[in-house]
Amino acid sequence: MNLLDAFQDDDICPFGKHKDERMADVPDHYLKWYWENCARQHIHATTPNGRFARYIFNNRGAIGIDASEMIL
Repeated sequence: MNLLDAFQDDDICPFGKHKDERMADVPDHYLKWYWENCARQHIHATTPNGRFARYIFNNRGAIGIDASEMIL
């Protein structure tokens, strides 16, 4: 595992309200909330937060995040 890789759908959410759930099962509204409130500061980090943020970025279309909301 490369720490710069994004989480994948089958990876387990490492923190928060949805800790221990598969990433694919974390609700879109939570992913949107995380992006709006936390992800921008972690997108380049080599931490679980960074991998989580990159998962959201990579899945933005499926999550329903408009490209204009993705400005870092």
